[in-house]
Amino acid sequence: AFIPLADGTSVKINDDVRDAEITADRQRIVVLLTDGTLYVTDPKLEKKQTICDDCVGLLSYVKDDGFFYENKSGSMCRFRFADSSSLSFKKPDAYKIARNNLSILYAADNELWRLGAAESEPEKIAALSDGRFERDVYLTAISDDAETCVWVTEEPDGTQKINLRDGEDV
Repeated sequence: AFIPLADGTSVKINDDVRDAEITADRQRIVVLLTDGTLYVTDPKLEKKQTICDDCVGLLSYVKDDGFFYENKSGSMCRFRFADSSSLSFKKPDAYKIARNNLSILYAADNELWRLGAAESEPEKIAALSDGRFERDVYLTAISDDAETCVWVTEEPDGTQKINLRDGEDV
């Protein structure tokens, strides 16, 4: 796989690559091999840090502060470059990632959760009616600071309700 660099050249990764992405700031390359090995390297390929050896796939675009991936056990994981930390949580039924960082709004087990980019624990913000998620809840937006979350629910009578969480209020 060839990865384009900021100076117009490219770097060749000789491994058996399934997916590879470079951060927008061109400081890190995230590589997923066909055997499930996920690692991060620098553009000169001098420093290689293995993140996971049973990765199924990347679940979002790689951002300057990190990325999300899924492992074979069915967990979704967030990896942050700043502290080389990986946080694992139940694979969501659906999710929405903030535009500029790793804040995420996700639904799992009929509950709605938010996780700020700098936070280490998700926060439950709403319970969804049992069994309704598949067809009746649409995740719309999460702000970069994860304080503002928007989702739409469809009521039994067919009307749509826009839900807003702004700070502590829902």
